Amino acid sequence: MSVVPAEGVDLFWERVEPLLAPALLYSGGRIDADALYEGLILRRYLLWVVLDDDVIHAAFATRTAAYPRRRMLAVACAGGKRMREWLDLVQQTFRNYARDTDCDGVEMYGRPGWERALSRYGWKRTMVIMEVGRAAPESTDV
Repeated sequence: MSVVPAEGVDLFWERVEPLLAPALLYSGGRIDADALYEGLILRRYLLWVVLDDDVIHAAFATRTAAYPRRRMLAVACAGGKRMREWLDLVQQTFRNYARDTDCDGVEMYGRPGWERALSRYGWKRTMVIMEVGRAAPESTDV
């Protein structure tokens, strides 16, 4: 598993975008492929790939999430095939990278299946995100 330098994003984007597209659909409109691409180029996100013999099996986008009391490596989107072959390596790589970059841990946003996949490595669900759309303005009679 490797992080892709910003100048290498263009070389990988065509192959990783289809892997990440399903995860972007779960973002609730927070990010789309164009915004992610721009963020990768500008280094707001890092692109990670699981590559074997020039075949990309998985791709991830991470960012640093700085909270008032904690700094976390945030896995913003993830996708791939043959998860059993790379999940151990990926989660350990992220834990090591978080430690090496002075983060307090790793957090991940994703569909519920990730909870089951990562629980065997000690990952726990710590919150649930709930949302509602913007309320329509009150109508006023004039």
